[in-house]
Amino acid sequence: MTRIEKRTFCRVCEPACGLIATVEDGALTALRGDADHPVSKGFVCNKGIYGLDIHNDPDRLRTPLKRTANGFEPIGWEQALEEIAGKLRRILDNHGTSALATYTGNPNAFNALYGPSFGNFARQLGVRKNFSSGTQDCSNKFAGSEAVFGTRTMHPL
Repeated sequence: MTRIEKRTFCRVCEPACGLIATVEDGALTALRGDADHPVSKGFVCNKGIYGLDIHNDPDRLRTPLKRTANGFEPIGWEQALEEIAGKLRRILDNHGTSALATYTGNPNAFNALYGPSFGNFARQLGVRKNFSSGTQDCSNKFAGSEAVFGTRTMHPL
């Protein structure tokens, strides 16, 4: 049995807490806080530690699924990409770029390659409406602050 430990980090939220991942025979078997991490110093909240359960969940999607008359059925990646591209093309042809929008949330927001690649993809499609976890769960704070304090930049603690 091959057992290795790798330093990594949690991608759920901004602190990016340090983790030690234990991998046995190519399978993730444990996560724990990294005491040598300069910021989190071994602390990890439940979201980070439960990453192991999410990663190994038997219900985790590992292949594309297509909705059919019989429910969802697995299909190959090539077929999935071709069908999605075809549907996207029809939406653009029938309704124009104003029918499209993007959404970026965690953990994609913490992937260094995601921003440039997804931004380029959206620009190529002509997408002009972009949303994020901030527009979903923070807009109420800005609107409430504007209504109560007369400015969106003041937030009560």
